[in-house]
Amino acid sequence: MDFQAVILELVKSLCILIPVYGLECCQLSNTDLQSLDFTFNRLFKKLFRINSIDVVKDCQYYFSSS
Repeated sequence: MDFQAVILELVKSLCILIPVYGLECCQLSNTDLQSLDFTFNRLFKKLFRINSIDVVKDCQYYFSSS
């Protein structure tokens, strides 16, 4: 398993699943959702060293389906 795959699995298990359970009880505003989206996008941009938001969205799509 390569470095990026390990990081993605850690993010998936610790940085996405656990906070999502806590956020289910909160009423999030559009600003809050945009802030979470920005953070998630930046993670993919830095991890894969890409700038295109279209490529980031494709990576996120395949990441979520695994």
